[in-house]
Amino acid sequence: MLIDKLKLKFKELKEEGKTEDSILIALKEILQHYILNFIYTSKNYSYLTMYGGTVLRIGYNLPRMSEDLDFQTHKKLDLEKFTEEIKRYFKDNYAFDIEVKHKSSPENNTSTLFIKFFTLKELGFKKLKLERLHVKVDVNYFETANKFVNDTVPGGKGTELAYTIKTYPLSTLMASKAVAFLKRDARGIGDILTNVKSRDVYDMMWYMNRGTMPDLEYLKAKDISFDTFLDFRDKVKIRANKIEDNAFRNDLSQFFYDRNELENWLSSWRPKFMQLLDSYKVYEVGELERIYGHVDFSTDNRSISYTFNALDNQNQNVIFSVTLTDYWFEFRDIKINRGHRVAEIEDKAEKGRGEMTELDYEYIGLFYTKIKDYLKRNKNVVFQNEFETKVIRASADNLDPKKQIYLDKRLLEKIDFEELL
Repeated sequence: MLIDKLKLKFKELKEEGKTEDSILIALKEILQHYILNFIYTSKNYSYLTMYGGTVLRIGYNLPRMSEDLDFQTHKKLDLEKFTEEIKRYFKDNYAFDIEVKHKSSPENNTSTLFIKFFTLKELGFKKLKLERLHVKVDVNYFETANKFVNDTVPGGKGTELAYTIKTYPLSTLMASKAVAFLKRDARGIGDILTNVKSRDVYDMMWYMNRGTMPDLEYLKAKDISFDTFLDFRDKVKIRANKIEDNAFRNDLSQFFYDRNELENWLSSWRPKFMQLLDSYKVYEVGELERIYGHVDFSTDNRSISYTFNALDNQNQNVIFSVTLTDYWFEFRDIKINRGHRVAEIEDKAEKGRGEMTELDYEYIGLFYTKIKDYLKRNKNVVFQNEFETKVIRASADNLDPKKQIYLDKRLLEKIDFEELL
């Protein structure tokens, strides 16, 4: 029976010396799987997109505990129907009568359900004031949620259950956490007022440690608009400087078994946060400095490299390299049409051997225009300092799609630069 499984877990953790606060979260984490199994094996609710700390713990091994289930959806959830069906699910499958209470907060576009299970006394708790073990479920109504790409992660680890969670890619999940980090209002944790939840800070640091880039389009849809990642980074840094962390211990202590791990995090979170934020490799691309053409005599492939300076680092360059087979230069029906030359950059071009030809300048102009369009779309901010296209071929014989791309003349002139990488 489900209650026997929870009692056994309580006994194991109690014998290990864990606090009742932490044990309570651990038991909630077990029950989360059964709620998620109900949701994601149901045709009525599997459209819900899960986000927040619990999906990171289940799907990506976030090293902290998490007590709530958070979802987003573009369509309203029928709370009464959900309540009836989840009650029936636990009754039919586990012979247990749960209690479900729900409320809606129109100003926050959120509905909250409290799914109440066993009494704490039944499970062995003695110190906590709560009467019953419950799991909180938040459903946020976000009208463009279905416009964002979804991902899936497996659920049910450590249980007899097997289900698949619908979620967002990590970039979108990070953006959703950034919304909470940047917009959360002052609130009380115990008797202490704080302007951010410590778990939001912890999760932001987890994302940054992985080098995850936030989805700026998601932030824009949530009315937090940034032109570039650099603008986002500046805003996050300012916010981190203003965080009052006097309530962090009270908020975060229940989510850790290891007290030393918690104390180490509390003592160093701010400098570590800033260090992680600054560790992102971000380049703001400046002026074109040099164009270099080269022929590889072992393959006859032609390469063109464009070197730009990096505005935020005087000693760093950003280099875009393009490689084409010799067919593009040898056969009349394959050569690109005239009209691509960019006169103002031609004095920066040089060739390894021989003189530049008019056709060389046509290709130089064509790819320079593609690179500038790519940079314009990205506000001149990139996350690596070297870009290299696949070998651009005019024939498909023995094509290696990982290293080569086959195009005809029309498509070569039309294709965006990032599609060549």
